Amino acid sequence: MPTVTDASIALVRSPEAINPAWLTGVLHAEGALSPSAQVTEIEQTRIGEGVGILSRIFRLRPTYSEEQTGAPATVIVKIATDNDVARFTADLLSAFQREMTFYVELAESAPLLTPRCFAAVQATDNSDFTLVMEDLGRMRFQDQLAGCTWDDSVAAIRAIAGFHAAWSTRDLPRRELFLPLMNESYLAMLPMLFNQNWPVAKEKFADLFSPELVAFGDSWGQHCEFMLRSLYAPNTTLVHGDWRADNILFAPGGEGNGGTVLGIDFQLLGIGSGTYDVAYFVSQSMDSAIRAGRDRELVDIYIAALAAGGMQVDPDVVWFQYRVGLLFCLSYPVNSALAFDDLADRAKLLVRSMLTRASSAISDTAATSVLP
Repeated sequence: MPTVTDASIALVRSPEAINPAWLTGVLHAEGALSPSAQVTEIEQTRIGEGVGILSRIFRLRPTYSEEQTGAPATVIVKIATDNDVARFTADLLSAFQREMTFYVELAESAPLLTPRCFAAVQATDNSDFTLVMEDLGRMRFQDQLAGCTWDDSVAAIRAIAGFHAAWSTRDLPRRELFLPLMNESYLAMLPMLFNQNWPVAKEKFADLFSPELVAFGDSWGQHCEFMLRSLYAPNTTLVHGDWRADNILFAPGGEGNGGTVLGIDFQLLGIGSGTYDVAYFVSQSMDSAIRAGRDRELVDIYIAALAAGGMQVDPDVVWFQYRVGLLFCLSYPVNSALAFDDLADRAKLLVRSMLTRASSAISDTAATSVLP
């Protein structure tokens, strides 16, 4: 998959800066538009509101000056968020730089289908960025709010296992850019963030938390280092970091389609145990009724897929890491508690569903029993 980092392509910081001349330059540079053709008009639509957190996403439908057979009918443009809090988080974590590096240096060899990238441009200070990508509207999208079916979940787990197995043995370019799950920044920031949000979460979602889970939440910050260390090694590889239904697309058609999966959103790539991605996916994206009683089966499917990719792991270690991951990932919906009242309606429903799923998975697997 060729990518473009052409200095002649202007960085887009707002949707108002997207115009026909700019898109013409992008498509010419990538060879996706014949040299004699121009983009004359653009229909622009904001998409993904309530889905993306650190970015704004737009679908562009260009009109061409002459008939084109190979030019895209639509493209996706992704730019930095205009939310100050989210922007601070993105800059702190080098989220934009991670995704730029993925598309420019890693995507072509990554053992996971990704959208074609027409342009990847970033400011010299690694802050603002512009991604122009293939529109994947032909793929099947499974709304995270509705939750994934069993077949889709198995396909997603096998796909990310292939990604983990490949990067467990490959040299990783720019490795220093991808934060390890166990790092000083996370140790300083995550307990503080959780402790600020947890009292509000307990009050707003009291019906979702058992006494045991309340006790765990009260001490989450004290267990943070244990959880991060447990999720860093062994089985260390490149982890997606945000492997959830809203960032996964499936081959068109019904279930049982062979498991063709495409991944997007690589802003949280990091170094750690791949089991983290599995626990995150299951606890945030699977309907509890579909998952219940089958956690070990899902873990075994993951282990088998790793073996198929040449990565051998200890099943007991993976099962242990999976339950630690369930505990750690409770933090994602909890950390939305303070901002909950200001969220869009879909985001509010999603936070509650994520809390419900995470709480149920922790209870069903007796995950708190792994704590020291």
